[in-house]
Amino acid sequence: MTAAPEDPHLVDLDPADLGHRLDEALDLYVRAMGYPPGTARQRAPMWLEHSRRVGWRAVGAVDSEDTLRGIAYGYPGAPGQWWYEEVRRGLRRTHRPSRGTGGGLFGAGLGRLLGDSGANPETPDLDPWPLDDDPDRYLADYFELTELHVRTDAQGHGLGEALLRRLLERADAGHVLLSTPEAPVPTRAWLLYRRCGFRDLLRHHRFSSDPRPFAVLGRTLPLEPADRP
Repeated sequence: MTAAPEDPHLVDLDPADLGHRLDEALDLYVRAMGYPPGTARQRAPMWLEHSRRVGWRAVGAVDSEDTLRGIAYGYPGAPGQWWYEEVRRGLRRTHRPSRGTGGGLFGAGLGRLLGDSGANPETPDLDPWPLDDDPDRYLADYFELTELHVRTDAQGHGLGEALLRRLLERADAGHVLLSTPEAPVPTRAWLLYRRCGFRDLLRHHRFSSDPRPFAVLGRTLPLEPADRP
């Protein structure tokens, strides 16, 4: 009788590690996102290009059989990057100048977004907040959480949060932004992000590469320490 693999452990991945595990990582990604199998081949060059960006970081979850059970990576956002420009387009489309918010990037605008809203952290819909008069300021000094995926058979055991925290603990930025598909009911991803304090920046945003609506979420860094039993 073959013993089951031991619980995964986290490992930091460098660009060479990602290249070595690229097929495995992309298979995990395609399954998690519900994309057609051919998507892996299309996204491979993009993932490799991302790994060459300044400040890129990646974390993997590997079991005792050296199988990748989860992966997370990201890098500092900057003008000219595809995701930056897509989110900037969405912010400009939805921007409504507000009066009397004040406080700049971490005042009543982004401060309400990334701070404590008092809402149920397990509820994907939160009250709208007043956008800063300059929406581009939401894209200043941020780390983009580009990918975070856990194999279906490894979910529900805190692995996603462990990957998230490991990735962000040394992120050199004032806040972190991410995008995730909208969901009619809270998914594991939504519950994780709410539990970790992420708030809405954009809802029902349409990226040019995917017909589905996405939410863009964010919060300040660093993360608070995880609750311990």
